[in-house]
Amino acid sequence: MLTTASEVIAKPPMIPPRTAEELIQRYRAGEREFKQVNLSNAFLFEAQLMEINLEAANLRGTNLSGANLCRSNLSRADLGAAKLTDTNLHGAALEAACCRIANLKGANLTDARLMEADLWRVNLSHACLRATHLQSVNLSNAKLTEADLREANFWKAQLNRANLVGANLVGTILWAADLRGANLDSPSLESASLEQALYDQTTLFPEGFNPVRKGMQQAS
Repeated sequence: MLTTASEVIAKPPMIPPRTAEELIQRYRAGEREFKQVNLSNAFLFEAQLMEINLEAANLRGTNLSGANLCRSNLSRADLGAAKLTDTNLHGAALEAACCRIANLKGANLTDARLMEADLWRVNLSHACLRATHLQSVNLSNAKLTEADLREANFWKAQLNRANLVGANLVGTILWAADLRGANLDSPSLESASLEQALYDQTTLFPEGFNPVRKGMQQAS
């Protein structure tokens, strides 16, 4: 028997969780959709939230250190000043996310997607960004010391005044990246692809490195 329109009972809209504890409880019950949730300054330390959908969520200042956000969706989320030290973001989506001044020291961002994300002044020291997609990101003034950047794609990324001292740049793509004022003192810089990358007199290179030979362009 066909159901008439008058017999259809509309489901009430899901009320977003108001606290970190409520989000964790609902996640454990099987819920995964938490778009646009407002949990700024929440405490989610070491939370297990694999494959959660936090698209466009407000997580500004939230403590997610040590959390497992593997394959999660954080695209367009506000993670400004968030604490993400040693957080597992393997395969996560962070396209167009705002992560300004966030602490991602030691985080695992292997194969994550951060295209067009705002990472101004983030701390990514000792982080793993192997094969990470970072096209057109803003990493101005970012700290990437000792980071694993092997095979990461920084095409047209803003890395001016960024610190990449000791970073592993084997196979790293830095085509057309803005490297003005950046510190690129890494022994593996020769192994990076730097065609059309921009540098200036304040860009620091390892001793003996020839930027022209690598196809870089000096800013006027």
